[in-house]
Formats: sequence, C-alpha cells, structure tokens
Amino acid sequence: MTTAEQPPTYEIVSVLFMDIVGYSLRSIEEQIELLTILQRIVRESLEYAQASAKRELISLPTGDGMALVFLRDPVSPVKCGLEIAAAVRNHSEMSLRMGIHQGPICRHSDIKEEVNVVGGGINMAQRVMDCGDAGHILLSRNVAEVLQQLRDWNSCLEDLGIHEVKHKVGIQLYNLCKDGLGNPARPSRVAPLAPTSPVGKPPIDGPSIAVLPFANLGEDKENEYFSDGLAEELIGALNKLGKIRVAPRSSAFSFRGQTKDVREIGRTLNVASVLEGSLRSSGRSLRINVQLIRVADGSALWSERFDRELTDIFEVQDEIAAAVVGKLRGHLLGEPFEEQAPAVKRFTEDPEAYSLYLKGRYHLIKRPAGTQAAIECFQEALQRDPKYALAYASLADCYNTLGSWEAGILAPEDAHSKGRAYAERSLQLDPNLAEGHCALGYGFLHFAWDLRAAERSFTEAIRLNPGYGPAIHWYAHLLSVAERFEEALERSRQYLHLDPADPFAVLHLSWHSLMENDFAMAERESRAAVNQEPGFGWHHVFLGWGLLASGLLEEGFAEIEKGTRLNGGVTVCENFAAHANAIAGRRDAALAQLDQLKQISQNKYVSPYEIGLIHEALGDRDEAFRQWELAFEQRSPWLVYLAREPRLMHLRGQPQFDALVARIHRLMNRDTTRP
Repeated sequence: MTTAEQPPTYEIVSVLFMDIVGYSLRSIEEQIELLTILQRIVRESLEYAQASAKRELISLPTGDGMALVFLRDPVSPVKCGLEIAAAVRNHSEMSLRMGIHQGPICRHSDIKEEVNVVGGGINMAQRVMDCGDAGHILLSRNVAEVLQQLRDWNSCLEDLGIHEVKHKVGIQLYNLCKDGLGNPARPSRVAPLAPTSPVGKPPIDGPSIAVLPFANLGEDKENEYFSDGLAEELIGALNKLGKIRVAPRSSAFSFRGQTKDVREIGRTLNVASVLEGSLRSSGRSLRINVQLIRVADGSALWSERFDRELTDIFEVQDEIAAAVVGKLRGHLLGEPFEEQAPAVKRFTEDPEAYSLYLKGRYHLIKRPAGTQAAIECFQEALQRDPKYALAYASLADCYNTLGSWEAGILAPEDAHSKGRAYAERSLQLDPNLAEGHCALGYGFLHFAWDLRAAERSFTEAIRLNPGYGPAIHWYAHLLSVAERFEEALERSRQYLHLDPADPFAVLHLSWHSLMENDFAMAERESRAAVNQEPGFGWHHVFLGWGLLASGLLEEGFAEIEKGTRLNGGVTVCENFAAHANAIAGRRDAALAQLDQLKQISQNKYVSPYEIGLIHEALGDRDEAFRQWELAFEQRSPWLVYLAREPRLMHLRGQPQFDALVARIHRLMNRDTTRP
C-alpha cells in the first residue's frame, strides 16, 4: 500500500504500558495463565470497554504485558490503570507495574497488515514503566500536569524528580497512589539526578576579568572601531598572561550600549572584576579613561586617565595596553608593576585595513542580517592588505554563515566553495591561525560531510587556541552527529562557561538535549534561556521545538510563532512555523506557508530538506523523500543531523528513512585520506 493511498496519521495520545513483574522467571504454563488473567481483567475494565466501543483505543501485546493507546481522553488510561490495579489485588500470584505517558505516535501497518503504532509516545511510556517496581503506577510530567488541574487527583501525586532512562534521557516522574492503589514506596530504580541549573555557572575560580567595549564619547563614530580595537588589544594581552581567565570578546561586547550595572554584568559573565573605559577625541587628541571594578561590591580597584596624540593607532593601543596590563598584574595577581604587555600578534600593519576588519567583526556579530555588510568590510580590508590572514578567515566565517541551517541563504555548494577557499588561503598565510582551522572544520562538517577531516580541523584549532569559543562550539556539534553525546555535552558546557553571555552558547545546550530526545531537559534549558534573554528569537523557536516533540502542540506553536517574529522572517523559522501548523492539524495554513516558501525558492536558496519536512507532516511522504533526495544531492547541512531529528522520530526504524540515514553516515565516515 503506497503512502498516497494511506497517508500517515500524527496524533498526541495517552499510553498505558504495563507488564507482569517476574514474568520471565515463570514456567511457560504459568506465563500463559497469567497473561490470560491479565487480558480478562483488562477487557472487563469500564474504561477499556468504553474506549473500545467508541473506537478510541488501540491495544498492543508486548509479550509480558500490553500497551493501551487511548486516542482521546488523557485521564482514561489513569482510571483504567487504577481499575486494573484493583482487580489484580484479587490475584496474589500476579504483580503488575505500569507507566503512563502522553506523547506523539504515528499509526502504520505491521507485517500482518494490522494496525500498529510507533513514536515517542509509546517508547516513553515503556521507559516510564521500566522505572517502577511491583505495584507502581508511574506517570510522566505530561500526564501529571493534566491531573494536577483536577481537584480529585492533585493530592494523589508524588513528584519523584528527574530521572535518567535509556539513552541517558531524563524524565520527570510522578508516583500515583489513590484509594489504597499503587505502591507508595520510592521505586528502587529511581535515584534523583543531582539538581543542576541548565544555564547555571560554576563558582568563580581564580583571577578573572571582562574587558567591556570602551564607550565612544566623541562625535566621530568612526572612533568606535578604534575603541573596539583597544579593548581587543587588552583582551589579547591579558590572555597572553595565562594567569587570568578573560571573558571572550563576544560575551563582553554583547553589553555594548547597555546601561546595566557593572556588578550585574560581571555576575552574568561569571568574572570577579570588570575593566571599563571611555574614549573622547578632539582632532588628533585622545583622552582615554579606564577603571577596574570589583564585581562583589562595585568598588573601584584602580582608575587612570591617558591623554595621547593619535599619530599611530597601533602605537597608542600598544602603549595603553602595556600600562593597563602592568597595573592589572598588581591588582589581580599581586605581582610587581611591569610596564610591558605580552606581545599580541598583529595580522596587519595597515591601520585602515585593521579598522575595516574591526567594522566587519562588528557587523558579523549581527548574523545573518549583518553578514553581507561584514563581507564588504573584510573584502575592503584585503584590498588594502592582501596578506591579512585574519580577514580571510573571517570571510570564510561569513560564507559558512550564509550557507548554515540558521540562515540558509546560499546553496551549500556555493557556501562551501567560497568558505573553504578563504579558509585555506588564511592558513596558507598563517598555518597556526585557529580561526582558519575552525572555519575549515565547519565546512567539512556541514557541507563536505567529512567527519574525520572536520574533527582534525576543530581539534587543531582548540590546540592552537584553547579559549577559542567557536571551535569548541562546533566541535560539540560534530560530537553530537557522531553520537558521542557525553563528550558533546561536556564541550557545550565548556563553551557556556567560556562565553556565558553568548545566547548561542545557551541555545545549543537545549540543541544537544533535543538531539538526545531529552525533551524535558530541552524545555527547562530553553525556558531558562527565554527568561534570561526574551528578545532572542531562537530561544523561543527551540522551546517551541521541544514542546511540539513532547506533544504540547498549542504552546509549542505559540513559541515558534513568537521566535519567527523576533527573527525577522528568517526562512528556516518560516519552515518551523509551517511544520508546526501541519502537525497541529492547521492544514490550510501549512499549505499556504509551503506555497510561500516555494515562491521564495525562486529567488533565493531554500533547502529541500525544509520543504520535505512540511510535506511529511502533511502526509505526503513520497514527496517528502523526493525533497530529501534533492537535499542529499545538494549536501544540505540539515541532513548531517537527520538520524537524531526530533521532528522525525516516528520514521526511525522504517526502511526508507533508515536507508537514507545509512547513506549519509557512510559518506560522513568515509576515509578521505586515502587516494
């Protein structure tokens, strides 16, 4: 039977999973007898009979028990479980344990052409049950939240906390005991995970500092880039000391123009001290004020004013950096004053090229909207200095961004050809440039689908500059693709500790949780991120993604809509919204958005992967796979994550999907070092 004849049905259901405790230890004759008794008890329960009569129930045998899939009333499986528990008390020879979960399933025909179901709803119900002992009726959070709104049920639930099950997925469990039914004891398999905050910060260890962008108090806005360069020079010189943890530029510069208290900024960046300053110019005269603030109480540890003539931008930066670092040695390390800053490598001697580079960095932070302006600045810098290695690496970053899943503006082939060429040129000029190795690794991972080459590039970038956040960040992605999830999570946490104010550092903790199908953890991380930075659209999109995967359709759809608005029409967000409409049953809205995406694709690149996702959610699986074949031919970045795609959980185990995943993995793991 083809997909066109019988499109798949996506439903959010409530599943009661049960099994007989100690079943495998019984003789075959005893096993048959116990199953016969259980089947009779279930058939005689009122909730089972009523749901069956209304065709709102799917019953599935599971060997030593069964799964009952209730299609409508989320309270029915709970009532049914209590009915069965009451009847089992009359059979001392049998003990049951039960798990109830609400989540997504997809119906399909088994080898006998009979109705079967697949998906997270059924799998998670079994994992909830597996946590219990004899007599336990355990619920997932989704079910408990429904009962907590009903007067007669809330007092019957005990929150057992978050617990780890198969594949290191965390589930929030509740124990149900009502009218003497259930097992009030704590399940022996359940050990609470240590409480952690998804965006929590470790305690401050040793001297640490953030250098904020210097405020430009003059009328000449061009000096803003000079003040940025001065702050960067100080960050580089302090990093060279090797004894002070320095907040990365991306985090420190995220507070540009904000009026937040310095103590609040320091706590956000998890540092003990903050260096702030201002620059005022008049003609060629410069007045620069700097002060060092202790975060704990906001007191000034040291301040100084520098009056200089701007005859050479590099000489002024070097002089002030030497003076400031010399002072900080004493205040932060207790070392004697030494007016000599550690040498920071300079990639150009052309002040104008350097200024253009700083402007480009300023625009690139605002990706993807500022990427084109950044490209123009870096290209102008290279016209001034064709051997400016750092500008080439930054151009590679720009084209990687344009081809990334976040932007998707350039076709993968175009993004990779340009990005790789610029990255390789940067490394020809400077083989020890961490930025160049990282940009090259990004292309190997997302466009060339070469995991070995990508890992070599990322690890080399980290070796050359252990504090370079982007290399750690993208290496965590590679580890997730390789399903080395513990290593991936460790790298993600390392990146967050290194760069706590970068919203993408927080975002990608929830990304890794989604990749592991730990939707409860992904939701907590995303909610914490939304509360911390409500104006960052991607936090809302990822929160919505996790909620949809957990079966909370309306709340998930609302978050994705909000994120789409905040992100200002980024194509991939429009795809998220169309997909959410489709699985929520808003077919007309999803079709309208799909048509709009196809119109957009006439003028700029839209990944067939995204188009395929919407077709699949609308029930047209044949067209979905046709689009994914196009995405495979084009080497769409999305496809490297296909095996763990939360929106396609229900396809895992199906031959056509598994075959596509296998082809991708063979390509990603090929040995490209051989001739």
